[in-house]
Amino acid sequence: MHKINRNIKFLFSFICTILGVLGGQGLKFLRRYFIPLILTSLAFYKYRNPFVFLLLSLIGCYSLGYGENSFLRKLFNGSNILTRGFISLLKCLSFLILVILSSKWLIYIIGSILIISIGSFISWRNLGSIKVFNKELLIVDLIIYGIDSLVGILLL
Repeated sequence: MHKINRNIKFLFSFICTILGVLGGQGLKFLRRYFIPLILTSLAFYKYRNPFVFLLLSLIGCYSLGYGENSFLRKLFNGSNILTRGFISLLKCLSFLILVILSSKWLIYIIGSILIISIGSFISWRNLGSIKVFNKELLIVDLIIYGIDSLVGILLL
């Protein structure tokens, strides 16, 4: 098992957060593919275990639709809370392989509560935006992908 420097972990957490926020600006492939690829690459570097490739299931989680006409939205009778909460639960299940390898259960439990709570109750609200380099970046995306990235990195 290789150790990953704490500063490197937080640098990658920041990078993943930015990719998630930029994904909200029409560059969805950045968050759908690059966040899972970065987390999987770091996990493979650390553990050298092929089971870390299960983290790539995050691609599916980040690709699931939750719009008005999505399958999940219809499944949950139009409920934003249930639809987004379910997607958040799937993200937490994707992180489970890291917990099995790292035994960081407390981080996983607290992180899962945060991911599911934010996904269910905050992700669909308008919290405004901040302007950076002539782009309007959604504060809610900053929160969602910041927490997702931080939990993923802390589990390494």
